[in-house]
Amino acid sequence: MGWLRDILLVEALEPTRDLLGSTVILVLAICSLTYMVTRISWELQTQRSSPLIPKLPPTIPYAIPFLGNLPSIAINPQRFMWALNTPNPYAFRLFTSKWFVLQGSQNIAAFWKKDPQMIGLTAQIFCLKYLFGMPSSALQMYVADNSGFNENPAPQSTVSAHDRIDYHTHASLLSFTSGKHFPGFYNRWFKSFSARLQSLHNLKECIDLPDLLVLFERDFGLAVVEATCGTILERLNPNLAQDLAFYARCTPPLSKGLPRRFAPDAYSIRDKLLENIKEWHRIAKGSFKPSDVEADGDRDPFWGSEFIRSRQKMFKGFSGFDANAAAASDLGFIWALTFNIVPTMMWVVLEIHKDSMLRSRIRAELKASGLLRQLQSNDVKKILSLPRLQAHTDRVAWNTGINNSYPVDKFWAERFLFYANDPDSGPIVKSSIIQAGSLSEAQDELQKHGNQGPIFSDKSTVGYYLPYGGGARICPGRHFAKRAIMTAAAMMTGIVDIEILASEKEMEMDSRAYGLGVQRPVGRIVCKIRRWQG
Repeated sequence: MGWLRDILLVEALEPTRDLLGSTVILVLAICSLTYMVTRISWELQTQRSSPLIPKLPPTIPYAIPFLGNLPSIAINPQRFMWALNTPNPYAFRLFTSKWFVLQGSQNIAAFWKKDPQMIGLTAQIFCLKYLFGMPSSALQMYVADNSGFNENPAPQSTVSAHDRIDYHTHASLLSFTSGKHFPGFYNRWFKSFSARLQSLHNLKECIDLPDLLVLFERDFGLAVVEATCGTILERLNPNLAQDLAFYARCTPPLSKGLPRRFAPDAYSIRDKLLENIKEWHRIAKGSFKPSDVEADGDRDPFWGSEFIRSRQKMFKGFSGFDANAAAASDLGFIWALTFNIVPTMMWVVLEIHKDSMLRSRIRAELKASGLLRQLQSNDVKKILSLPRLQAHTDRVAWNTGINNSYPVDKFWAERFLFYANDPDSGPIVKSSIIQAGSLSEAQDELQKHGNQGPIFSDKSTVGYYLPYGGGARICPGRHFAKRAIMTAAAMMTGIVDIEILASEKEMEMDSRAYGLGVQRPVGRIVCKIRRWQG
């Protein structure tokens, strides 16, 4: 009777197989139809040329409804962004939201003219929710704020003056990074970083470093945090540098909106840092007295700076803001303080020490300016005038040297330098500069220096080179970032020699965080470090 049982079992399973097969066919049909419709829409929008028809950037075709382009972005965001190779704006879809990518120098310049009139907070809300864990009650303030970030609210604004969260937080940041206490902030960072570098001054023999980036995550990044937030956070969490570094590496899954079950480590480190910040807030609130503020009216031993104290007062005035919301906001601030500046600092030092000729030239510039081994915090203006410390790399209409000897995905210190006797010098190829009408600005820079070169200038790169973003929402911390990075690079160049042992493969950039900010290396930057005997 076994044969009869087998027949009955097959007949019982047949409906399940039919249902599974039908489901697969239906899903494939829906995905195929979705791709066909979005592809046709893309083709029609890219080919439409009538100036009389309002035109929105076309949306990249996708196959999976609701998810949109998420699978492609999740797999390799850099490849996704570069695949189109078009100077024109376009859009992509994530879930129910549409995101726009702006390309082309003229498009960017036109956008920045309209930027102050834009009041949307979609990107900020997304980051606050997924990256920093902002509670929903506080997020509603951002959703409701239609007043903009200018001092005068937008005409259509419906929020009260004290709930203009975009304006108040933005104005506070601008005051901190360009106001009367900015020199004190820089000086505190300089003092802290100099103290943390003391171990390098005292080197007796060559030491092995398992990862160059860790050095800057610890000594450079924590100096920035201390200069702003004081020392309590580091005392509460002796592993703060490692935790912030791990949190930075967990940003990609958080930025994709993945739920906790799919990114447990990312949520765990975020939760830990939020608890650290809440504990810092509790200690500071219970201990701070107005008499603790130092004579400069800025630093104190609990909150760290006038900026942080003023933020606490500001948070109290916001509807729906509690201790959790204040911690999430400060986590976002600390992330913004360190996420880009730390790997940038590492890349700068790495490129200097990969090229012994460049290192020698920078040391010669430092010596000629009286800055070699004798840096003080008030030397920052001299440091900012040194051309080779301001070397950068990027892509599009860039100067890549004779016969493309220095492609834009490789570091070339001379790319941003102008020489009076070399018409082909400078970052942008001359045809692009003339088209943008900015060649004369670079020539004026040379004339101011008596046609003696080289000089650093980014005057010709408007619309191409965007290290800090642009428009009204340009990075408010750009002045500090440039000063700190160049000062730290000058200090280290005058102290140590670093022998880079990592392979080219290990020094490639990690594309998982592409689009969020400065990329980190895929591997560890193993190196040897010794006291420079020059």
